Amino acid sequence: MPDNRDVTAHVADVVFDLQTTITNAEIENRLVVPKFRGGKALAEPIKLRLAESVNIDTSRDIA
Repeated sequence: MPDNRDVTAHVADVVFDLQTTITNAEIENRLVVPKFRGGKALAEPIKLRLAESVNIDTSRDIA
């Protein structure tokens, strides 16, 4: 982790954590928003499909 990352996360209004897993068959991207000042953070990962456009897995209620 870069120096002072904890300070940056503390002063930021929104923190995004994008995790990418690469296997032989596919690339899986999951987005977590652990901090959203003035809103509700999303602790549960959102599955993203990144291509020419972004698609969000809406198979479960995330709102």
